[in-house]
Parts: sequence; C-alpha cells; structure tokens
Amino acid sequence: MDNKKKDELKNNALMAAQSLTIVELVKSMMQSKTLTIMILVGLVLVVSFIAFLMKMAG
Repeated sequence: MDNKKKDELKNNALMAAQSLTIVELVKSMMQSKTLTIMILVGLVLVVSFIAFLMKMAG
C-alpha cells in the first residue's frame, strides 16, 4: 500500500511538471516570434517525415 501511494505521488508530480513545462513554453512562444516559427517549422518537418515513412511503408 505504501509503495502504491509513493508511485501515485511520483506520477502526479511528473504530470504537474509536464503541464508546467507546456505552460511555460506557450508563454515563451507568445513573447518570441522566432521561437514560435522554429516550433512550427519543427512540427511541419516531423509530420512530413512521419507521412513520408507511412507512404513508403504502405
């Protein structure tokens, strides 16, 4: 029981840290056009690469 509670607390802490990271990223993106463009370009490249791999596999 004690082990389960520790795991649950660790999981909650990790989820909170991840959500804070996303919030901070969005705040930074709102202040920096360069960061926003870099993230959008990165997302386009990743999605394009995944689509390419799926097309080649299928």
